[in-house]
Amino acid sequence: MLNTHIKRYFFIVFAIFLSLSIDCVAQVAVNESTNTIYVINGSAISVVNGATNTLTTTIPVSANPMSIAVDPGANVVYVLNHGGAGQNITVINGASNTVTTTVPTNQFVATGLAFDSANATLYVAGSTFSGAQNSSQYLAVFNPATNSFGAFINVDIGFNITSAAVNPNTNTIYATGAGSDTGVLYVVNGISNTFIGRFDFNTGVLFGVNASTNNIYIQAENAVVVVNGTSNTQSGAISATGFTGLIAVNSQNNIIYFEDQNGTEVANGTTNSVIATIPIIGQLGVNSSTNTLYIVNGGLKVINGSTNTVTTTIPL
Repeated sequence: MLNTHIKRYFFIVFAIFLSLSIDCVAQVAVNESTNTIYVINGSAISVVNGATNTLTTTIPVSANPMSIAVDPGANVVYVLNHGGAGQNITVINGASNTVTTTVPTNQFVATGLAFDSANATLYVAGSTFSGAQNSSQYLAVFNPATNSFGAFINVDIGFNITSAAVNPNTNTIYATGAGSDTGVLYVVNGISNTFIGRFDFNTGVLFGVNASTNNIYIQAENAVVVVNGTSNTQSGAISATGFTGLIAVNSQNNIIYFEDQNGTEVANGTTNSVIATIPIIGQLGVNSSTNTLYIVNGGLKVINGSTNTVTTTIPL
């Protein structure tokens, strides 16, 4: 178990995450096609070779990068930056590890990124344009071919949309929003780019998607809520200790990773039960193809998904 000091640190840090709109959920991204891991590291992106477990290079981006997503087919990396001259999205060529362009978000207040490989589209979660009515919440459609924004999908009014994720198998995009004491999971059809449903819950905005089982996992107090992606209704829960934090999913092995008071819990997605505990916390990333978990904690810790043990730590 984590000692008392680390437990206290976890909950302080987690409270800060909540106050900063939670886009930190996507600060690690994995391109399973190239076995490359991308980690937000200050005002740069650390690029790690997953085959050799070595740092390949560091790519400077704009100030305060907050969210990252990968197009595995085109080998392109997208980084949402919140600082400097204004919000923008940095586009990186994954083959050359160079920045190809930087696209301003203009008056759209972006909070998170998700890439849908089913329709080769980047979705940008965020809130209203300046001057728009009633603080509407949107998923913006970003066209990778032109590196420009297209449609803006209005999902709600009033809730602060925070993060996004995709199920490429069903071509469905999910985003979470938070009110003062409630949360909502928005559901968008990736073919028509239309809002098709929602799931309301009590607390939490961090979540993960299992593309193989079509289940969505949402943080909660003393549990991770399991939502059926077909009916958009709760189908179960995974018990946890205290309020749960970051969530990552290994879709090939049906394993769900989430943080709670004990550390990073390893749960079986079939039985919805915890099967192991890794006594460290940090930003999470998963390579389902190699059955590897990555945790940013004093470097990038590489964890064997079969034994749930740290095999090495890569300095960043």
